[in-house]
Amino acid sequence: MLNIFANTKHEHKLACALFFLSGLTDFLDGYIARNFKNQRSNLGSIIDPLADKLLIGSLTITLTLNQMLPIELAFVILGRDIGLILFSLYIRYKLIEKPITLSKYFNVQKYSTIQIKPDLISKVNTFLQIALITFTLPSIILSYQDSNFLIILQYLTGLTTIMSTFSYLYK
Repeated sequence: MLNIFANTKHEHKLACALFFLSGLTDFLDGYIARNFKNQRSNLGSIIDPLADKLLIGSLTITLTLNQMLPIELAFVILGRDIGLILFSLYIRYKLIEKPITLSKYFNVQKYSTIQIKPDLISKVNTFLQIALITFTLPSIILSYQDSNFLIILQYLTGLTTIMSTFSYLYK
């Protein structure tokens, strides 16, 4: 039993390190895009938030399967993100000039449509989702997985995820 537990802690340490590296590269990518105008692109403005959603989504699933996050919270987070992605694909389809072809649909350089900028509640929600992952990942290593802090963070993340969903629907 001790060997399995030690291995689990090792895997969580590796997951924490990979998450830190992912956050660092995302920060650097954002810094470059904001400060070097020739490094911005329509494709990058689509891929960057999509990569963030995939990272948060995959970690949400993983933490839920490891019983470190409540399944209800996972449904709220994943439901919102999947809904936003599907709705964005639908809106893109509706806004591209007819006749719609695959090359037009996937050519974000020539056939750019609208961009919805995140509002304050969505930025707070993204921060809380990242904080939730950041603090939940090492909780098993540092033995605070049942702390009030994590429970409050889960509720705040769920609440802001729901509020952000309504904010996007309103737009």
